Amino acid sequence: MEPPRYQPIYVVPHVAAQPAPVPPTGSPGRRPRSLVIAIVLVFGSLAVSAAGVVLLAMRMDHLLTGVDEPFRDLLQLGVVYAAVVWTVFWTAGCLPFAVMTLHGWDWARITLTVVLAVKTVANLGGGRIVLRFALAPTFYDVLGMLALLLTVATAVLDAVAVVLLWLRPTSGWFSAAAAHRAYRRTVTR
Repeated sequence: MEPPRYQPIYVVPHVAAQPAPVPPTGSPGRRPRSLVIAIVLVFGSLAVSAAGVVLLAMRMDHLLTGVDEPFRDLLQLGVVYAAVVWTVFWTAGCLPFAVMTLHGWDWARITLTVVLAVKTVANLGGGRIVLRFALAPTFYDVLGMLALLLTVATAVLDAVAVVLLWLRPTSGWFSAAAAHRAYRRTVTR
């Protein structure tokens, strides 16, 4: 006996009429506190880095003990110049993305996260702590310990800023800002 042959039945799902989504009006809302605090921490981190450069310039005499006189001035100028260029580089890398992040651009938040992560790794792992310890000949040297503290503070500020940039309220606000921009593009066309 042969089993019965079944014909497939194609069911068209019933699609109920759904109300049109309410278009976003005005702005995407107030910026979440976590976003504002993160951007303030980024600016604070840059200020702490600048303070570290000033401290480095103050400590050059201890760093260059034992260096011959003709090379001493050149080496001092080179180290301070490199530290200033380093700080200007990271400031130029962070400031535009921080401002764009504050205006709700998600790509700027991603880029700022990458820049802050690289900055933190470069500050801690790139030899700045070794340089800070080289500046402190003794453990009780106040300026050497302050320089070390500034380096660690910069890394902590950057890490906290990255965490705050990706909290749920901040991510929700970025989604609302993107929806608002998309709606404005469709209305203005």
